[in-house]
Amino acid sequence: MNNSIKPLLSVKTAVPELPIMTYSAAATTEISAVLAKVLSLNEFYVTTPELIAKRANIEKQLCSPGVSRDSVSCLQGLSYPLFMVIDDRSQRWVRVKVLEVSTDLKPVSAVVFKIDYGDTMKVPLANLIQLPMKFHEQGCVYKCSLPVKPVPRGRNKNTQAASEEPMHYLSALCNNGVLVDLRLFMVDNLNVHIVELFLENTTSGCTFSFEKKGWVTLSHNIQLEQCTRNR
Repeated sequence: MNNSIKPLLSVKTAVPELPIMTYSAAATTEISAVLAKVLSLNEFYVTTPELIAKRANIEKQLCSPGVSRDSVSCLQGLSYPLFMVIDDRSQRWVRVKVLEVSTDLKPVSAVVFKIDYGDTMKVPLANLIQLPMKFHEQGCVYKCSLPVKPVPRGRNKNTQAASEEPMHYLSALCNNGVLVDLRLFMVDNLNVHIVELFLENTTSGCTFSFEKKGWVTLSHNIQLEQCTRNR
């Protein structure tokens, strides 16, 4: 893992409440130029409503068998700092709280509690990446890397928006191999490129946007329709 990466430091957690139907679709001739600029960021982090909803079960999980009273006390309030690490089983980025660090073996390792799953695991200390405080209230985090040239997909009746406006569908892979569908929009007056991202096997999407300054904006307050695939 490349520990030089500073995830989420250039991420904002709110986006102007603009109805999706007001977004104008990018012309086909503009897509290549937009992607060349937008995807130069290459890496971003997203959460989904399903993952955030798991926070409701944290209290029960903390009291489940195998989680010590000391761990429960340590985790009350989810005190800072929080970290993220790749989960061995799911191969997804998950939020964790460090319970203890062991220095008697090499490499130095840490026992961590997976906040959104309620169990513990042992990981090399060097694999932990610290999360900014503002992400305490977020759910699990996916790290995504887009290819330089995503493959354009044809318009699909099953994924067509209610507005009937032309959209541009792209396919890309998360770094854990999960296929994502992207829909590219442009909002010229705001200089913001809006992209809807759908993770496979979820029933709702997560909206984020790329601005010219390279910010990535996450939003969970915009309701998206279900993305049904037809491959």
